[in-house]
Amino acid sequence: MILLISTLDTKGKEALYLKDRIESLGGRVLLMDISMGRDSGIEADIKPSEIASKAGEDLEELRKKDRAYITEVMIKGGKEVALELYEKGRVKAVIGVGGSTGSLMATEIMRALPFGV
Repeated sequence: MILLISTLDTKGKEALYLKDRIESLGGRVLLMDISMGRDSGIEADIKPSEIASKAGEDLEELRKKDRAYITEVMIKGGKEVALELYEKGRVKAVIGVGGSTGSLMATEIMRALPFGV
């Protein structure tokens, strides 16, 4: 299974395109939404509320805080989720789609996984 990390509120179209391409080649994708803003309307396997919760935060309350704080919380929760998935054998590879902040967040989450994943 490939973990696809993205901010679906801003890069949803691009993430869905990549997911479709991977699946058309026989890959299986688990979609993690690390959106910090509005709901994207795209159904993710791992929702922003789950990620915030893993970091001990409520998503709606978190969204009222400043961007730097939200970024750190979503990275923290994303790392927890990614590691848990890896340890359960559900993730063998990871890829991220984002702009500058989304890419920063995705790569920080990737660093929580063992080298070579």
